[in-house]
Amino acid sequence: MKQGKAKSELFSGLLTHLLMGACLGLVCAIVVLFADLAHLRDFFDNKPDPGVAELRFALNMTLAFAFSAALTGFIFMQMEKNKS
Repeated sequence: MKQGKAKSELFSGLLTHLLMGACLGLVCAIVVLFADLAHLRDFFDNKPDPGVAELRFALNMTLAFAFSAALTGFIFMQMEKNKS
């Protein structure tokens, strides 16, 4: 039964890191879009549907941050498990 609890803790920890990364990525994407850093508004205005292009940018950034945070969290959890 101990193995089931360990898997549950791993899943819970990974989910937490994934959600934290997703929130951070979404906030970062919103800041980049609204602050018009690197003149992205001009870039998106040249697209056929700028709203969809901005949404895709925000979702890609969110997913990149989420998966990176989950991977980093997994590595840290494994290092902590091996340490004890």
